[in-house]
Amino acid sequence: MPPAKSTGSQLERALASGRFVITAEVTPPVSCDPQELLVKALPLVDGVTAVFIGDGDTAPLRALAADLRVTGRVHVLGRLADASRYLPLADVLVLPSMNEGLPIVVLEALRAGVPVVGSAIPEIAEAVDEGRTGFLFAPADAVELTAALGKAMVAARRASLRMHARQRFETQYRAERMIADYDRLYAELRPAMPAHG
Repeated sequence: MPPAKSTGSQLERALASGRFVITAEVTPPVSCDPQELLVKALPLVDGVTAVFIGDGDTAPLRALAADLRVTGRVHVLGRLADASRYLPLADVLVLPSMNEGLPIVVLEALRAGVPVVGSAIPEIAEAVDEGRTGFLFAPADAVELTAALGKAMVAARRASLRMHARQRFETQYRAERMIADYDRLYAELRPAMPAHG
């Protein structure tokens, strides 16, 4: 799906709002579209604008935003070739996925010092240090998402969340650290490997 013609103006409005969260996927509609959870949370979290980036059918999101009267706080940008450049500008990355491997966007957020509010599936929970680099919520639970988002947007803890997000990336996910971990695992497993030849 090509980017909407109004992408630039929508992004400018989101940035001008001063407080916005970003989610880096718009999935095709399913029985409970994860992205709709974020839209449902907006009426309960004051002053937050949601920016959706990615492919998918955006009509349900727009319709839900209209029903909840938060159209002005929902910006659906479609696919952006340079989406990662906008991530550091966000207050929070919201990832309401229900099933996936470790999302690269979570690592990009941590590297940029952006706290993560994500569903508590194992792959996301492994990367998010609850209360230090972000907050987790039960999958498909809009009430818990609202509470987690509210905690992440508290101004008094934002600097600490950003600092710990960067630290977690540096200590857990830098390439050098991951290579060292694989080397250590290989060294531990090597004695148990059958000899060849």
